Amino acid sequence: MRIAKRTDSTPEPRARGWLAVALCLVAGIAQAQPLTPLRLQVSIKSGDQEKPLAWRGDLAVSEGRLDKLQPLNLDPNAAAALAIQEGRLRVRHRRPLPRDVFNVTALRSPGGELLITPLASDGEPSEPVRVSLDAALSAPQTVSVGEGDALFTIARVANDRMRIETDRRSLLFDPGEEFTFDLLAEPAGVERGRPYDLTATLLRGRGAEEVWRGATTRVEAPAIGAARLPVAMPLPEGEGVYTVRLAATRPPGFLSRFPRSGTPPVIAERTFQIAVFDASRSPTAPTAWNETHAFEPGATNWVRRVPEWMRWRRLPWPQAGPLSSEEGAPPETVSPRASDGSVHWRAYPLPIEQPGALYAVEVQYEGEPEEALTMALVEPDALGDLRPIGRAVTRPARRWNRGAGAVVMQLTARPRTASPMLVLANPSETAAARFGRIRLLRATEGPAAEPAQERLVALDWSEADLPHALGASHAASPIGRFEQPDLQTHYETAVALADRVLIAGANAALITVNERGGAIYPSESWSTPRFDLGCWADGAGDLPRRELLSLIAQEFRRRGLRLVLGLRFDSAIPSLETPDSPPLYAPTDARTLAAQEAALAEALDAVGDPGVVAGVAVRIASDDWSLLGRHERGATDPGLSDRLRGGYGLLAESLNRRLPVTFPLLLIPGELAEHTALAPRLGGTSPAAMEYLQRLGLSAVAQNNPLLRVVSPWGGTSGPESSPRSPVAASLETLRESLPHTGPPPAISIRSDRHTLRLRRSAERLRASNGSKPPSDLKLEAWIADPIAEGELLAAAAGQATSVVLASGPATAGWRDSAVGERRAELVRTPQPSTVREPSELAGGDIGAIAFDTGAESSVALATNHTPWSRRARLTLATPTRMRGERLGAGSLSDAEWFEPGQYPVELTLAPHQTIGWRFDGAGVQVVGLRIEPSPDAEEELTAVVADLQSRDTTTRRPFEALPNASFESVKENEENGAGGPFVGWSASRGVSQDAEVAFVGESSARLVSALSSPSVLTSEPFPMPTTGQLVLGFRVRPGELDPDAELRIELEQVDGDYRNATKLLASQLIPAGGEGEPSDWLPPIVFPIDDLPLLADGRLRLRLTLTGEGAVNLDDLQAEDLILPLDGYGSIELRAEKFALIRLLSATDELLSEGRLGACRELLDGYWARFLVDHFPPHQPEAAHVAEDASREEADEEQPVEEAESPSVSQRLKGYLPRWWR
Repeated sequence: MRIAKRTDSTPEPRARGWLAVALCLVAGIAQAQPLTPLRLQVSIKSGDQEKPLAWRGDLAVSEGRLDKLQPLNLDPNAAAALAIQEGRLRVRHRRPLPRDVFNVTALRSPGGELLITPLASDGEPSEPVRVSLDAALSAPQTVSVGEGDALFTIARVANDRMRIETDRRSLLFDPGEEFTFDLLAEPAGVERGRPYDLTATLLRGRGAEEVWRGATTRVEAPAIGAARLPVAMPLPEGEGVYTVRLAATRPPGFLSRFPRSGTPPVIAERTFQIAVFDASRSPTAPTAWNETHAFEPGATNWVRRVPEWMRWRRLPWPQAGPLSSEEGAPPETVSPRASDGSVHWRAYPLPIEQPGALYAVEVQYEGEPEEALTMALVEPDALGDLRPIGRAVTRPARRWNRGAGAVVMQLTARPRTASPMLVLANPSETAAARFGRIRLLRATEGPAAEPAQERLVALDWSEADLPHALGASHAASPIGRFEQPDLQTHYETAVALADRVLIAGANAALITVNERGGAIYPSESWSTPRFDLGCWADGAGDLPRRELLSLIAQEFRRRGLRLVLGLRFDSAIPSLETPDSPPLYAPTDARTLAAQEAALAEALDAVGDPGVVAGVAVRIASDDWSLLGRHERGATDPGLSDRLRGGYGLLAESLNRRLPVTFPLLLIPGELAEHTALAPRLGGTSPAAMEYLQRLGLSAVAQNNPLLRVVSPWGGTSGPESSPRSPVAASLETLRESLPHTGPPPAISIRSDRHTLRLRRSAERLRASNGSKPPSDLKLEAWIADPIAEGELLAAAAGQATSVVLASGPATAGWRDSAVGERRAELVRTPQPSTVREPSELAGGDIGAIAFDTGAESSVALATNHTPWSRRARLTLATPTRMRGERLGAGSLSDAEWFEPGQYPVELTLAPHQTIGWRFDGAGVQVVGLRIEPSPDAEEELTAVVADLQSRDTTTRRPFEALPNASFESVKENEENGAGGPFVGWSASRGVSQDAEVAFVGESSARLVSALSSPSVLTSEPFPMPTTGQLVLGFRVRPGELDPDAELRIELEQVDGDYRNATKLLASQLIPAGGEGEPSDWLPPIVFPIDDLPLLADGRLRLRLTLTGEGAVNLDDLQAEDLILPLDGYGSIELRAEKFALIRLLSATDELLSEGRLGACRELLDGYWARFLVDHFPPHQPEAAHVAEDASREEADEEQPVEEAESPSVSQRLKGYLPRWWR
């Protein structure tokens, strides 16, 4: 009989030993397994939907760590509250947030958990909440943390199922390079062990054309983790952006036998972009502009103007003419602004044969001095909405040198579509804009010569959103109705940026690389997705992002251009957000300085090649932490300025250790020129300017340090309707006196004004070729292209030691001004004076000549026309020895002519603001003679303008009509003292009522009754800011019984800005002089003059009248004027200094004109107060006109019955009384 062996018997000792060894090996293998990455999206919000939450705590992974944090909140304070330290995520919200979202990678072992540990009110950690990461693989997990105060939602990022592993730090490749990476695929819904197919393809651009397809590979879903597929992708030789598409599909199975029945369904997909960049390709530049289309605006048949290849399209444009905001107007004109402030416009379609190529749109324009024309290009964006391509440009008519002929306006761009729209608008309030022939030009590109580098002339982009500023195309987001930048956007931006620098005749660009917590390069200091919205949809975090700065650097290196990196310290930084104490943001603090150095190093590392970096600039604003911290401003510590200067000195030294050549750290006071403290004062300068600069620390920061330069805003332009408010031109003298520098500044900033125009009825009338329209009335942000401002400043810089010129304005928008472009190119190739010897200089006023040595055996002579007219002169040069000499830019000195020792007269014809130079291969050249010929045309123009200025009547008063219901006569219907108060245009608190029994003028007044704890407040609805920067408020007060502590407060505030101005009347001031009079008497008018309203502000003001304490007053006859000068002598308004300043101005223009100093005369006539007088005061009426007007008035009085005497006029009422106001 056979006996079966027992299987449940106890094993032998030897067998037990082998089993123990096996178990130990398995456990060791499990412990040695690498941590598996899992990309998570974490959302934190309050359990109470209406209550924001400031959460404090830590996140960690059991037996693992957290890595690759990406904040998704645009608020920089939210991003700065997040930081990874030793594998743990620290969350320290300092202010409540409705919701905070971020992506983070959890490196975990099987069975790992996410530990969420809140901090108690005393800062101690509470019991952690555990979330299974295995559960988060398949479905989002929501948990309550901290007794329901916070809801955490943890979900796996969708693209984490098609994860990429690569060691590349950039997705920019050389032509023909091979891109190798591993694809880790884990499609949802595929059972373990089931097969599926993986395919990699390469598409051109955003996916329009397939250029490579890899072999389809079949894999099986592993029991644990993801399937791994190595990919080796050969890249094309052609430069451009390509899309990599990775797809997981079901096996064909039955479908392979019947291919027409369908294609394998995609179960998972991932796309991302790469760029092929050919750094060795010869640089190109526009060498010619060829006409591709032209038409006259007055042509009657619209279809004949459209090329043949476009006629087959069903275009929405009318057949008889362009789209327009008005009907019946002549086709060559655009009417002035409408009464609601919107502007009239005309739009024309443009036939683009090759979208993406470089084009210029040209418009002939000739208008009177008060006219202006705005030019813009618009086309559909990624969402189909019609939007501008970058900024528009407004060109005021030529004021000087009007004999030069019609102005040719040119705007360059790389249109994205085949039919963008040219929009012509009229920003003028009084005059129609006239224009002529319109042409479309296409650039022919050829080999480009490397720009000269004698001086740095950089176009200045003040905003970090370069793609929109340059009109680069965007992609539609897959997760919402917004557009987002991608690598194609960045490539187009880099090309367009280099185009505009070359077209403008410059050799560099200053670009702001970070702003409001975001950056255009990979940064730990500025980590918000402000300039990388694509990370919201593709949150895998496994590929490099933010390649814009790197692409720009490579494009500039290829074209021989330079970069100035602009940094802004305007938001919180994680490294300064300490867990337990408020952060200190001030460069006087060592930790802050370390954070600044780290941010500087990040930007330089992103560029890669330090040779392309010309320098770094720090943009300064009053509300950032680039200068003294808020707690330090106004402090009396004498060492504070030294610490600030020392901190920036260390930062400048750190910069120059990384650059191949020495370059000063530039400090750009961005908004200082717009600050009201720097507003012009007629007859004197404002002491507030120096106080303001000292309070910020700017006055001391660059003293005695050659590596620091405060960029002086010497330049400015003025707009057609806002010219007298231009803050830049107005504050130049103040800044020159206040900023720390000696002699000519080594760096200047040429700034242009800009304004916003709303196109009237564009939402209903403007249509693109695809039928798209603006979502609302289109708004154009327009630079103002002053005809002479930049040329004048470039001419002034040529003969000085100015090494850096930063030019913001129309050129950054693609504006092509050939004359100004030539002036920039002249400065770029003009050497700087050296310290070998003092230069010889002759200043003829209108034309200046200078000769200086540039080395031990080299010298340069320059002649510069400082006027906007062409001028003729004779210049005499003296050479001490035999030497070669040649015109600058003409070629090599080896081919130049010889100059023997002696004097050489040179006949010159200089274009407006032109500089002509000669270089010599010997030292010691001098200018010994300069004779300037008269210019009858210029004298005639100046004489007419001087006569017009002297004819202005400064006694003419002008009421300001924008204040609503100033007489308190209009009352709301069916409302006595309800919500909002009784008066139309005003809101009121309790205690404000209409008094129909007491009135100074009209039939009623406003009565304010206040109690001790209940003030009475009357507030106007917002009204527009006066364009003059001035406002005079006058009103009548009838005091009732007033407590001695009662006060009447008058406050004026800007609704959408920081401006505030206030004064108050005490009860004692409301008692008639000498105690005479009854309380029922109306007091003489109260006058509140204001002359420091924000300059260049398009905002609105609000007037508030408040009665505090116990008592009652009646208010009536509120009147406003926007000019103070005519009120000289009323009450205590004393304008003697201003009157003398005007007399000096008028006499100076006369004297300069008689002496033939035309340039200086023109400069005075273009100054702030000369333009102010012309724009706001009418000419004196001839005496005959007064006599005729008086006679006609007498005749009219005889014919009409005599009426009762009217109430006193404003001038009569203001003569009586003006209290002493203080601010």
